Amino acid sequence: MNKIYKIFSSLVVSVLMLVACTPDDYSLGKVDVSPGDLVEGIAYTITHDSSNPNIVYLRSLMDSQYTPIWHHPQGNSQDQEVELKVAFEGTYPVQFGVETRGGIVYGDTVYFQIDDFYADFVSGEMWVNLAGGVGESKTWVPDNGSYGMKQGFYSCFDPTTTWEDMVADVEYDWYAQDKTWWQPSDSDIGNTEDDLLSYMTFSLDGKAGLTVYRYNNGEYIETEGTFNMNEENHTISAVGVDFLHGEWATGNAVDFRNGFQILVLTENQLMIGNYRDEALSGEGACLYCWNFVSKDWADNYVPDDTAEPEPPYDGDANDDLTTSQSTTKNWIINLDAPYNWTDLYGNFLNEWTVGANGIPEFVTWQPPYDEALLSTISITLSKGGSNDGTYEVTGSDGREYSGNYTIDDKNWIDFGQDIDIISGMDWINFSTQDGKLRIISVERTLSGAVSVMHLGRINEDNPNEYMTIALTQGSSSGGGSDNGALNGTVIAFDNSKLVYGDLEGNGTLRLEMYNIYGSGTANDPGFNLSDFQYDYTIQVTFTLSGVSFNNGAAGSYTGALSFASGDWNAQYWGGGAGDTVVTGDGTYTVWCQPGTGVGIAVFCIDISGMAGDINLSAVSATIDKIEIK
Repeated sequence: MNKIYKIFSSLVVSVLMLVACTPDDYSLGKVDVSPGDLVEGIAYTITHDSSNPNIVYLRSLMDSQYTPIWHHPQGNSQDQEVELKVAFEGTYPVQFGVETRGGIVYGDTVYFQIDDFYADFVSGEMWVNLAGGVGESKTWVPDNGSYGMKQGFYSCFDPTTTWEDMVADVEYDWYAQDKTWWQPSDSDIGNTEDDLLSYMTFSLDGKAGLTVYRYNNGEYIETEGTFNMNEENHTISAVGVDFLHGEWATGNAVDFRNGFQILVLTENQLMIGNYRDEALSGEGACLYCWNFVSKDWADNYVPDDTAEPEPPYDGDANDDLTTSQSTTKNWIINLDAPYNWTDLYGNFLNEWTVGANGIPEFVTWQPPYDEALLSTISITLSKGGSNDGTYEVTGSDGREYSGNYTIDDKNWIDFGQDIDIISGMDWINFSTQDGKLRIISVERTLSGAVSVMHLGRINEDNPNEYMTIALTQGSSSGGGSDNGALNGTVIAFDNSKLVYGDLEGNGTLRLEMYNIYGSGTANDPGFNLSDFQYDYTIQVTFTLSGVSFNNGAAGSYTGALSFASGDWNAQYWGGGAGDTVVTGDGTYTVWCQPGTGVGIAVFCIDISGMAGDINLSAVSATIDKIEIK
């Protein structure tokens, strides 16, 4: 039989009934509620579920203008109604209070009784992972970075971070990286050796018990309490004891017993977080995350020194370096983000942005940036066999290197000699490591072509990092020339289907190869659209003949590709290095690097202002070569 122990007197009942008849007396403008008024059965009720007496309901009977304050076996609450699921038999305390303008007033503590154990409430996977199962216990120690898990006891998370955010990051790649604000070392944040030697034990032997063993000046101080976990909401609370945390954080957080979010809970890993301050959002808010591993895992962990961390690159190295369609590719420094550092798994440690002066800089600091020096670097690779070839390298100091290279199964490129790639800058140098560089990662277009290649070497100052440079496809010459030996895919073109003239009526001589809005090319272009799978560069060589200028003609005009992909994500309308100057009859080359897109919407050559300055009827035009890469 369930027993409710009630503490009240008939006098209090009479007073409370009188007050209940005069609701105006409950005005928040004054304190008219005394502890003797807050009696179980009159001011609030404690009832057991009729079907399952291990479910207990707490319900406030006070006027809604009073905010209830509950202290119960599973934490604190301000809800009008609270549902408790209590697994273990025993006598449990409840204290009820209300918030008034004069402060919080509490009634006496009362007790409810649970007669029987109900295992279902503590038998789920999360309970087993946390405490080992019914009748068992499990000890958790701070993750000090030595157990192959989170890499530290503390981390700072976006306050909106949830269990679902972490689960969505299937491989726990630095644990929802977009939500992690700060991952300091223990020494940086202030966690001490005493913090890291402390531990806590969860038990389901007779009760949901939590015992914290805090190490202090050579001895352990033991504090015992209870805990409750909500599997549905992924929250956990404690009664009578604080969850283990770094001592430096004491006084900086809302509470170290209630409001904890469970972010990760597996057999061997526990991450729980509480809020740094009462503001759950806005500037200054933070979710303190405390990271643990099971003591059994820590005691038996043996680092796998034979398993070398692997960067993410997994492509065909020689094809990506030289392209599978041709045998030579020229690389230059990506000036938007020329260098960086990564961990041994290829995760970038710095984020680039554009500074107030328009110059790229790291988000957290602005390094010296010498665009002129970086622009002199050139790396050209020519394929030989499946994993070798020849190279020509020009470093930032103007020194030239050449020779043969090979690539091993770990994607290390062996140049056979040491090469200084970046030198002459006060704070940074980049050279090969014993004559080698490793492909760390690549960025690809939608069609799969490499747009940026990241090559790295072990950082001389930190063996746990790579220093990397970022390369993008280069060219051997600028606007108006042929963009060097592009050595890409040549697209056959039928000149009988070329449409040219003042097609837009704006004085621009347009050579239209394809236009979804064109009168002829939209339905019958001079090339096979399915062949046009551009990756990075589009280059067109064309010839004009029969050009005669009218009196007063400028005689010099800018020619450029006009291009848009079928989805309009990739566009180019002139103004870049691939434009040329047209001065009359002759053969010209234009090129562009429009970015990533799918299909074609517009593919023309526009020579601005030329149509009105010449006799169009006498002009002939041909497309000599379309090359893409």
